[in-house]
Amino acid sequence: MPAADLAAQGQPLPLLHPAEPPLEHYTPRVLVGSDGIVVGLEAIGSPGDLQADRLVAYLPGPGRDSLCVSIRSIDGKYRGSFHFAASGARSGATLLDVRSRRYARELAAYTPDRLAVEAYLGASCASPPETFVLVGRNATARPGTLRVSLNADAGLLVRAELQSPSHELPSTRCPLLEVEDAHAFNRVCILPLPPAGRYDLQLTLRIPGQESQFARYAVRLP
Repeated sequence: MPAADLAAQGQPLPLLHPAEPPLEHYTPRVLVGSDGIVVGLEAIGSPGDLQADRLVAYLPGPGRDSLCVSIRSIDGKYRGSFHFAASGARSGATLLDVRSRRYARELAAYTPDRLAVEAYLGASCASPPETFVLVGRNATARPGTLRVSLNADAGLLVRAELQSPSHELPSTRCPLLEVEDAHAFNRVCILPLPPAGRYDLQLTLRIPGQESQFARYAVRLP
């Protein structure tokens, strides 16, 4: 029975543990910046029913060797990188063990909206992301909306949209967050979740009076 059907019937989902100890860093000194623009891609819109150290990932099935998960706190103090072996994973919803081995007490102080979670498939976690997959905190319902956490210069106007040859979807503005400690990510875009399939997440980045720049990322949605 597919993992998605197990979730619908309230049965336990398969659980993946990291293939190696996670790499975690925490410092009281704020670390500004990130490895790219997108730092989180997470399902929201329904009540969470998972433990704080569990996520549900919606996987397309075998095909790549690694599922890589990054968790970053908005203030830049915590970052955790979790590597899962994905080659034998079934398609559908799968639970991920993202328990902090070193900073559980510090992480407990953050609400989910102050953590950016990013998951992607690739040949290895040392390689650039190939396909982003959706993660969430509810194992019993299809997510309703998509939260994209970004780190983009404050002077930019930013819009996000999901693109597909078979669906015409609206773009969404990504405003700056009005909090003082928005260092690891400073914008959040909320997108409606379209039907299952492969999409391109396109970001339009524009300085007023100049031509727009574009960034695209492959995304697999459940």
